[in-house]
Amino acid sequence: MLKNKKSSFELRPLQRPKLKDHLNIPYALVRSVQYEQFLKQLGVDEDVCQAAAKVKATVVLENESDTYLLKTTYSDLPPRTLSFRVGEEITREIPGGKKVKTVFEVYENKLIEKQNLDGKEVVIKRKFTPKELLVTMEINGFRCHRYYQSIASKHSIGTETSRRQSFFKRNEEDFHVVSTPPIESAVEKIQVTESEESCC
Repeated sequence: MLKNKKSSFELRPLQRPKLKDHLNIPYALVRSVQYEQFLKQLGVDEDVCQAAAKVKATVVLENESDTYLLKTTYSDLPPRTLSFRVGEEITREIPGGKKVKTVFEVYENKLIEKQNLDGKEVVIKRKFTPKELLVTMEINGFRCHRYYQSIASKHSIGTETSRRQSFFKRNEEDFHVVSTPPIESAVEKIQVTESEESCC
């Protein structure tokens, strides 16, 4: 006679994303939506807005004890490092040269920055993932987005593209393939479509 076996399982707490899991990862800017218009909302001169919108940036978040370092390198500007502690007010310079009071908070994998610009609140949310960094900036109900991709992720896409193309080239007689389009453009097209939907 068969005996019923009791099934047992263990409930584990949900693992929420943490900011510390995304430290020391360089993210390169790949797309901006309404960034130039956002700078105008800050009161930045139009010529500075146009120049800033064309600058490419790479961002890395580091941590030393209880201090965070937000390091940014630019294509046409000197690199900058912003040092801060969570919950402590600091003074920082924003595009256009203005100095503002700002406070950083951390929630899961998000770094939330709140600035006081002449009595107006500016909120900058940075959401870190292994492959992407999404930056959302808001003032007076106006919102803009900047999309970054981890450099390691971009490299892996390029490596996979080369590997697949090499495979098909070696076996094109069996597969009757003359050429294969790179997958990077397809991935980029999908990402742009998703980004536009999230910005509406």
